[in-house]
Amino acid sequence: MNNIKQATIYAKECTKGRQRLNGEPFIEHILRIYKLLKYNNINDRTTLLATLLHHCSDDENSKNDEFIKQAFGDEVYNLLQSYKKIKKIGIDAQSINSFNEKYIYQTFINLAGDIRLIVIRVADKYDNLQNSWVLTPAERLAAASKVLYLYAPLAKMVGLGKLSAQMEDDAFRIINPREFFQIKKIRSKNIRNSNKILNDTSEFIRQILKDRDINCEINIRFKHIYSIYRKKLLKEMQSGSTGTDLEYVHDLVGMRIIVEEVGQCYEVESILDTLWEQDPSQRSDDLIKPRPSGYRSLHTYYMVSSNLGLEIQIRTFEMHNFNEYGPASHLLYKVSQHMSEEVKEEFSKYMSENPSWFKNLNFWDIQTKIQGYKPSVPFSKNVYVFTPKGDIIELPRGSKVLDFAYKIHSDLGNYCNGCYINGKFSKLDYEIQDGDLIKILTNNKPVVNRDWLGITYTKYAKINIKKALNTI
Repeated sequence: MNNIKQATIYAKECTKGRQRLNGEPFIEHILRIYKLLKYNNINDRTTLLATLLHHCSDDENSKNDEFIKQAFGDEVYNLLQSYKKIKKIGIDAQSINSFNEKYIYQTFINLAGDIRLIVIRVADKYDNLQNSWVLTPAERLAAASKVLYLYAPLAKMVGLGKLSAQMEDDAFRIINPREFFQIKKIRSKNIRNSNKILNDTSEFIRQILKDRDINCEINIRFKHIYSIYRKKLLKEMQSGSTGTDLEYVHDLVGMRIIVEEVGQCYEVESILDTLWEQDPSQRSDDLIKPRPSGYRSLHTYYMVSSNLGLEIQIRTFEMHNFNEYGPASHLLYKVSQHMSEEVKEEFSKYMSENPSWFKNLNFWDIQTKIQGYKPSVPFSKNVYVFTPKGDIIELPRGSKVLDFAYKIHSDLGNYCNGCYINGKFSKLDYEIQDGDLIKILTNNKPVVNRDWLGITYTKYAKINIKKALNTI
């Protein structure tokens, strides 16, 4: 029997009688997630099997684990065991809104350890949001906040750009419905009024470039609603004006022209300058000097008609591939630091021959071709842990409980006489791990001592310990 078919049958069997809050059988939710991933070109068999089985391996159904291991293999089994762990990540909505967003993303990725888990979790949260009408208003708002500030960025990070945009719009509709529908109305009108002229303009440019022997690809895009909202806020902040007519948001509509060489990017710009008047204040050239993320493109803005402004991005095919896949590719490429030179070379060759490996998640078959590689996404330098309030603290990997205490406040460190790690009493020399929930116990007077200098890992903690010892 086909593994996918077998997993579908088993998922239906082991969730039989279980209903979600909206009253539907669990299998309906599972199949929607599976179809969503397929629609987004997720074709990796292990990921799809784990998606179909992720509710068969819930804590209350742990008796199913052994069957899953035997029927579908160790890799699917291990993936589902790890999925149980990330389901328990306790980042509350307040923490997401108020804390450094990079901590949020990196904490989640560290704890997941395998990017396929993030893909499944993102799809699961998207489907949950579609059925959030069954929640109380407060619960629904909290769920939408998590999707907007955590899961949508993670979706973008793993190459699911279209799904990320949909998640942002759906969450934004719940959080700020008035603004959402105002922008939606304006955006719809903009699309209706500009479709014909955009298609004509695109064909016009394509013909001119063909006459100049410039091979190109031209794409037209309309910003999604939440993206327009963010752009609107930025422009309001810069200009000091307010309103919802979006007259100061210049790139509601965008065109992307992709060519073969860098010199052709500037040649295309010169041609466009002869056709329309460019707004120099909107020009941004990242071709020669990339942004910190590695992004490279030339952004220009033209009024192509009396009522249509058009942002045009010009880049090479190589730049486009990097902009679309490169940052995520670079994120995973960090694992190559631990590979032999032979494996590195083979890995690089595989990536160059499969530029869309990340987007399609077909690259997991690399495991059968490259020995020593596994689909992990480690951030080797730092560890991310939680305070009792749900805030995330970043520390160098190798840090101890005392380092955590001093990171929060020097007094907390000086008065620290014990701790709880994930609800269990622990020693002060415990090396903290990703996802640990740490509660510091304190004395009513300083208990700092010289032995702590040998326990602590961070320079900051050692400096504060020495200061405290000098005052005793």
